[in-house]
Amino acid sequence: MLIRRHALSGRVKRLSALKMSSYHIHLSDDSGYALPSKAFPNLTSPHLALSLEDWQTLVATAAAYHVELVPEIDLPVHSSWIAKQLPELLGPTCSPGVSWCPIDTSPPALNRTVEIVSQIFEEVFALFKHSRYHHLGADEVYEDPSLMTLCECSPNGTYLRNGSTQQHFQASPHGGPASWQHCADCILRGKAGLHAFINRMHRFVKSKGRRTIAWEGFDPDPSKLGQQGVVETIDKDVMVSPFDVAHHDGWDRTPLDYYRQNYSIINSAWAPLYVCPGGALTTPEDMSLWNPALFGGPNAPTPPQSWQRLAVGEEDNWWSPSTQAWAGSTDGWPITSKFAGQPQPSAALPLPPQIHGAEICAWQQSETCLVPLLFAENCTTKGCAGQGRPAPRVAIVAERSWGSATSPADLLERIGCGYS
Repeated sequence: MLIRRHALSGRVKRLSALKMSSYHIHLSDDSGYALPSKAFPNLTSPHLALSLEDWQTLVATAAAYHVELVPEIDLPVHSSWIAKQLPELLGPTCSPGVSWCPIDTSPPALNRTVEIVSQIFEEVFALFKHSRYHHLGADEVYEDPSLMTLCECSPNGTYLRNGSTQQHFQASPHGGPASWQHCADCILRGKAGLHAFINRMHRFVKSKGRRTIAWEGFDPDPSKLGQQGVVETIDKDVMVSPFDVAHHDGWDRTPLDYYRQNYSIINSAWAPLYVCPGGALTTPEDMSLWNPALFGGPNAPTPPQSWQRLAVGEEDNWWSPSTQAWAGSTDGWPITSKFAGQPQPSAALPLPPQIHGAEICAWQQSETCLVPLLFAENCTTKGCAGQGRPAPRVAIVAERSWGSATSPADLLERIGCGYS
């Protein structure tokens, strides 16, 4: 969450100079809610929020510099703060003050949840009056320990709410601790609640003349889940931001899966587009080989040879749909294999029509460290210790996102980086 007014306004001006047309701002998480609220005064986090006047100044600056603000209120999980401040959103197994309790999207509570969230969104829309898009969040629903609280699953697979024993106990797909494991039928009910919530909120967002964006958390083809009709299909008008090349929770969800179900996509892939603490970021040299049809993951950095390219058509299918793999995959398209000698600009290749753009994502960074990682005047070695190498990464992403066919060597030379 970025909370300094001058930093935000300065970033808008930098983005405008680089012809980055949008600025997606993550405004809520488990740690707090960054906007003022008249409808729910307790919702605002004193340690995070700017004043209404500060936000209005930012909105005016963005409009003047032709940068569209895309607000995100991350729901239904990553919502512990919201649920604590508005106890009426808590599920029956949660109580005020309990951590890792998201808002309740179960069938008995859905109408009330949608009513309250709609009031929150009304305030967001009124503030971000120039925005044509609203980001709903909806990420990592089935990786979040909060589901353990909602489902009341025990390590032996017992669903404690009614005492029945489930057919099997599903292990964590990421090898996490036992507390992250869930009862299979509870996950299915959770998916049903998630999809119903997304569709209901999408209809509300659309009624206000905006388009909904969501992270890759929902299932693009619910028919694969079994029990036909239990989980709604998400409206095809919802745009998707895939951040992982292969997202598993027992069912596959990849950029290709969303693409084949006719969803529009904003490339938000970990590699090369994430800038996170601990040096988990891609070098400018590798970034110069990227275009918005290339997806790498699960965490940056991963080598370009393992990035997966979304096919323009079946005749150009470099990504095997039967194998959802990442680094080292033989099914991915090695950028160097198409050409002799040095890799050529991936941006020269045609892009699938459903890809509507890309975003470079910065998380959990201090302003002091973040600016050189995104906007350094050239490639240097001077930056925050352990945070990675400074470089004008936004400039690289901007040029490649707009479809430049310049060579990596030319691009890197112009931004003050050596090519290797």
